[in-house]
Amino acid sequence: MATWGAGVLCAGVAGASLGGRGVASGLVAAAVVAAFFSSGSLPLRMTGGAGAPGGLGLLVLLTNYAFRLAAALLLLAVASGAGWVDRRAVGVSVIVCALVEVNTRVLLLRGVRGT
Repeated sequence: MATWGAGVLCAGVAGASLGGRGVASGLVAAAVVAAFFSSGSLPLRMTGGAGAPGGLGLLVLLTNYAFRLAAALLLLAVASGAGWVDRRAVGVSVIVCALVEVNTRVLLLRGVRGT
């Protein structure tokens, strides 16, 4: 939820300076970041968190990460090539949304551990 808030904020700031292209850029960036991070736990949900023997679980997680990263980069490249988004606004919005997502997860993890 915080990622979408950051994306809307980025869309508003970019929209104030770039118009509709800025708004679209912020929202596209937020969608890509949210999809990237939310799909990260997909292999764990599919296996029920059970460990796989012989490092197979690590292989599945790394393969999933590589495909997610490639898909995110492809989506960003296609969106940046379109005339209705601004490359700089997308880049800044992706960075802001990713930082917000990571910091939110760290804070939630610290809260769960009680430290």
